[in-house]
Amino acid sequence: MLTESVWRISSTLMKTMKRKVRSFSSLLLVWFSSVASVHAHGGAPSALAIVAADANGPRVVLLNEGLAEVRGDRWSFLCPSLWGDRNTSAGKVPLALSVDGRSSWIIGADDLYLARGGTLEPQGRPDLSSNHVVALEESEMALVGLRLKEGGTELVRIGATEEPPLWGSSEYWSALAARADRLHLARLVNERELAFITLDLRGALVSEVRVTLDHMLARVDLSPTSSGLFATVYDGNAGYTLGLVTDGGWQSVLESETALYGPQASPGGQLWISSNGQLLRASDASARTFEPVGPTGQVTCLEQWGGRPYACVGSELYWLEDDGLGERFFQLAGLSGPPPGLASAAAEEACGFQWILFRNDLERSGLSPRDWTEAEPPTMPTAGAGTSGAPATDAGPPATDAGLPPTAAPPPPEPRPSGGCSAAGRLDSQATGLAALLGAALALASQRRRRCASRSAAVRART
Repeated sequence: MLTESVWRISSTLMKTMKRKVRSFSSLLLVWFSSVASVHAHGGAPSALAIVAADANGPRVVLLNEGLAEVRGDRWSFLCPSLWGDRNTSAGKVPLALSVDGRSSWIIGADDLYLARGGTLEPQGRPDLSSNHVVALEESEMALVGLRLKEGGTELVRIGATEEPPLWGSSEYWSALAARADRLHLARLVNERELAFITLDLRGALVSEVRVTLDHMLARVDLSPTSSGLFATVYDGNAGYTLGLVTDGGWQSVLESETALYGPQASPGGQLWISSNGQLLRASDASARTFEPVGPTGQVTCLEQWGGRPYACVGSELYWLEDDGLGERFFQLAGLSGPPPGLASAAAEEACGFQWILFRNDLERSGLSPRDWTEAEPPTMPTAGAGTSGAPATDAGPPATDAGLPPTAAPPPPEPRPSGGCSAAGRLDSQATGLAALLGAALALASQRRRRCASRSAAVRART
């Protein structure tokens, strides 16, 4: 809890500011929620996937809160309110993907959005909002979504123009993955049974498999590879199982008490997975067993873009090579704030609140964000420019002989009891956060005054 003195200061500030900034109370509410835990959005800022990339490298990256987009010579934050999600109480990870590397489709809270050429455009497709689309995949230059419908699910093409569904079912399928010209789906039949189907791009059934496991089931994820279709199942408690789906059923490969990611093949065909943040390599071509390869940072994804595999390591992304992690090509350090002019005034105001929260998370993680101003120098390498071999000096020691950094993520924040912040010894950081919110409030008030002045001038000119 906050100390009495901080409450007194906050109360005084509320009385002082309420006539000048109507949303100041909202800012204080955001601040109070942000100091209640180390990270306001359920974890340290993380890079989760490439959304779009071209010949120069990634252009849009998925974060655990919103997106990061290349703008000139820097990466800038795109907040969830820009696609209709103005909730400031929890982090929001959007479904977003590109087919051509230039235009990114975002499944918004109220519509389908297209990010292209520095603009963000709603498409008038509320049927493709996040209330309906539960999974998104790219296959053979087509973007396909798994959409909920009344009494079941269906596969639809994602775009501005509505097309007939590719396939439909009266069952509720929850997982979707694509490889080449095949679409793979999975669902929980009951608490112990799984169903898998494979379709071609026209929606025709290629194969179907059902398996029964000897433990409870709560979620299933798919990873198609050249060695076969793998699935990871979660029991709803603390157990993960990686298995290979075969024509004859299911073959268990690995069990873990922490999240499993992968398998993903490196350029030479070597299969990799991550368990408990540790990078593991398949010990033989059959990919039935995996072995650790040196110490690594916390690897939290193994994916591929355009046939090139990569790994998420905290707030950074690395290419995945045959001997482990290779070049770093993205980092959250130096992320700029939201660029102006992307949405309505209301959406931009909500975006400002979301940036305050995410910026706070960045700073608590030892990362150094920046605000968007034309006078700022470049803060990050341009897309495609990376760090060869090992993480940056602030991200851990040099790479090992296997090419794997012992610590690829920045040092964790100082431990706090029960995952939260105690008031003792924290007034300095709380005061800093409150000062930042005051600055934001004043900036919002100044912006409103300028808008009102401009409108009044325009009205006087017309009369």
